[in-house]
Amino acid sequence: MKKFIKLLSLLLVLVVTLSLCACGRRPDQENTDPDNTTADTKPETSQESVDTSEEATRVVTDVLDREVEIPSVVESVACPGLPSTRMVVYAGAMDKITGVTENEKTEMTCAPCSDVYHEKFAALPSIGSGWPNSEIYQEELVLLDPDVIVLFTNDAAQADELQDQTGLPVIGVFATDFVNDDFVDTMNFLGDVFGTKEHTDALVDFVKVCIEDLDNRTCDIPDEDKPAVYYGAVSFRGYNGIDATYAHYIPFEVIHAKNVADETGGNGSMTVEKEQVATWDPDILFVNMEGPTLDILKSDFETNPDFYQELSAVKNGMVYSQGAYNCVYTNIEMSLVNAYYAATIIYPEQFSDIDFETKAAEIFEMFVGEPGAAYLNLLDEAGLGFGQVAIFN
Repeated sequence: MKKFIKLLSLLLVLVVTLSLCACGRRPDQENTDPDNTTADTKPETSQESVDTSEEATRVVTDVLDREVEIPSVVESVACPGLPSTRMVVYAGAMDKITGVTENEKTEMTCAPCSDVYHEKFAALPSIGSGWPNSEIYQEELVLLDPDVIVLFTNDAAQADELQDQTGLPVIGVFATDFVNDDFVDTMNFLGDVFGTKEHTDALVDFVKVCIEDLDNRTCDIPDEDKPAVYYGAVSFRGYNGIDATYAHYIPFEVIHAKNVADETGGNGSMTVEKEQVATWDPDILFVNMEGPTLDILKSDFETNPDFYQELSAVKNGMVYSQGAYNCVYTNIEMSLVNAYYAATIIYPEQFSDIDFETKAAEIFEMFVGEPGAAYLNLLDEAGLGFGQVAIFN
């Protein structure tokens, strides 16, 4: 009987021991883990949470030399102005745009990047009116809550102010034209922000090849063999007549054209006396006909027909239209297209192998995406295509 009791006791001890081992707890341990999570597991979970948080954001330095903390992966972007939208589209991040200004919701033939996407933009929230120095709808921006706001400006204080007012990351971008370093810097920066470096690198390389092509074909032509050219009725601070022009106009500069407006000693947009245009008497006249400009030119011709008909370019049928170089800052893709178009007119022999329409479609597609290839057709349908102009006859 004693042996039986002793054997039974041993069995009971063994059962208790096995039970404690199965629970993973010694008899002297307190049960301080109601969720049955061991103490060793908790620090690992906490560490994983910290790592994820650290990887969720990163600090970038924008083109204004501002340090901005942004999400590591940017999925949404708001563009409070046409130039901002232009830069984002150029950078290959059209699909990330979640808010635009009211301008982009309309058919703006003066801006390729907005014109080809206006139907998509029409469905997005409005975060501003879109004109230079116009109101930005800050409340709508806050409600939209994009990962980043892209602000086109060369004023770091303006970007800081918008960031403080909205509490959202604001990155500053600025680009003046395709030949300038600020365009390359902006594309490189946005390519990094959006994860589209492959696209932006390809665009920058494409532009570099175009610049070299234009330069190589024209740099050795003697000045005495070049026709004198003038670009009139350009848009700046509104629409203008024939006396509005550009000195050191980039599309002319890159092809070494003899721009008579350079003789003023100025740089950029300006207004000259109409009599000065007659004195220059350019061999080739280019005009902008966007918006009300065509009506302005027609009205002036009806009032002063002798002025126009005495110009050599008019008498010889050497008047040509160009695309809108400026539409709320520079259309950089149009600037490059205008350079090729002017080159085919000014130097027909040197560019005899270039089919302008094919080249223009290639440029628009590189900058604006696949829909850009059809932009010339949109211009033609609007009566604003490239070609000879007969309004002064």
